[in-house]
Amino acid sequence: MLISESRSVPADGQLAASEGTDIISRVPGDLFRAMGMIYLHIRRGSSREALARQLCAHLDAIGVRYHLRSIKRHLSGDVATIPLSVQAAMRDMLLRNNGMQTWRDIEFALWSTGQSVTQERRRPAYVATQRIIPLVELCLTLNLKRSRRSLAVDLSRRLRNHGVNINVNLLQVSLGGRQSSARREILDELLELLSKQGIGSEAEALVRWKHLAEDIAEYTQVRKLQAAPQLVELALAWKIVAHEPSSRRLANMLRCRLMERGLDLGLHRIQAALDGKAKTVRVGLIAEMESLLDGLLPNGKDLKQAAAEVISHPARLVDLCWVQAPPITILAQRWLAERPEASMRQLAIRLAKTAQVMGYTTSHNTIQPILGGFKKKTRGFVYRAMLKQFPNHIEQVPAEHVLPCYWLATTLPLVRATQSDLRSKPVAISPVGFQTATPRPLTAHSSSRISERHTDLSPRYRTPS
Repeated sequence: MLISESRSVPADGQLAASEGTDIISRVPGDLFRAMGMIYLHIRRGSSREALARQLCAHLDAIGVRYHLRSIKRHLSGDVATIPLSVQAAMRDMLLRNNGMQTWRDIEFALWSTGQSVTQERRRPAYVATQRIIPLVELCLTLNLKRSRRSLAVDLSRRLRNHGVNINVNLLQVSLGGRQSSARREILDELLELLSKQGIGSEAEALVRWKHLAEDIAEYTQVRKLQAAPQLVELALAWKIVAHEPSSRRLANMLRCRLMERGLDLGLHRIQAALDGKAKTVRVGLIAEMESLLDGLLPNGKDLKQAAAEVISHPARLVDLCWVQAPPITILAQRWLAERPEASMRQLAIRLAKTAQVMGYTTSHNTIQPILGGFKKKTRGFVYRAMLKQFPNHIEQVPAEHVLPCYWLATTLPLVRATQSDLRSKPVAISPVGFQTATPRPLTAHSSSRISERHTDLSPRYRTPS
């Protein structure tokens, strides 16, 4: 191919010597037009039309179909860049038909006629992304707290200062190697950023890139994206085993572990991923979640199988859910009415101790506002601890009092699918599914009777109908 021939030209005059092994599709048209002027100067009887026809015939002979009108526009300067194959065809015509033997002869003819083209004007406006990807990977590896997005934002700002406006999203696509070519200014700015790390040239950057191949591979693997449901299941299993319903605390633990590996993710992003609000997550985040869960499980137990067994019990998952607080207030009022000598403070202490026996950590100072009706929602284990205060009672939270949540729809679809049907009848959550249960101290049917017996309660504490 002519493109390959253009790379074999001597170094002092080759068309794309500075591009290494790049596959450059388009180059500036200045050198092409200058060689065209030389051709017309040597063949004074020829015209631009004739030159365009000869170029068309030459390109057609080597299997490149090119329209005559396009070549005429290239010769007139109406198009800023041209295909490299067209420029190579012009060079071959000068070498074969005008007594010139080497590229030096063409350079001398350009200089003697005042048509010399500087190296800067010969440089392609676009470079292959294969040259950019190593620089991007090296830049990110040397700055572990940076992401490809932040690098794209920084480059967009720097390019804008030089009069080149590139959208951040398009720039991020180029940095990811999802385009065949990219603006040369991107390559120049990357080299400028790497110069602050003591890397003075592209060749030196490639040597450093090869030397850090293992670190770059680890960096890339940790930051790959994976489907989020696996993380949600692992997080739920950890919460159940560790008796820790708070996604915020778990997110903070994961963030600290990721920071030690050089992966800086925002606390809000990690928490949203744990709650099932993200479609994809980083592989490194899943790996750290697996490490946390593995530390709580018996040695030798399969992690995925153990996680599936843990989250297969809906009753244990409800302990982690947000539930309505007003029903707990009504139960507390009933319990206190049956025991006039007890105070709400004593009941709060009693519930805190019960929750501690269940494996959860909470304070009576946290529970007392719930019993007093000053909270709208609380965790399911507090509701279940309240139910434990009534003897011979099924310790299962009514499904109609469980508030919707993101992960509930995927992990416990039966709850979400039937939640609207549970408004009219008392239903209990059991490990084998949903079954009609025996009446409990607080159900849709009995809450009205409780409210009638305790007329001193405000309507805001009554169970919603």
